[in-house]
Amino acid sequence: MLAQLKRFEEAVEIYDNALKINQMIADAWFGKAVCLSFLGREDEADAAFRKAVELDPRYAGIGENVQ
Repeated sequence: MLAQLKRFEEAVEIYDNALKINQMIADAWFGKAVCLSFLGREDEADAAFRKAVELDPRYAGIGENVQ
């Protein structure tokens, strides 16, 4: 929801909080990657995206169309 409102910094914080509780949530890693990408933080976005794909390979084809 925050990402849809273009409140990417806040969304990253929410994803980080979720990932502190459970680092196995692929959706949270992917959402974080998308937000980081929109913020221009490409290295961090790439790392989060790779983690999402590691947990759920279905994300592999989606990441190419993030922005």
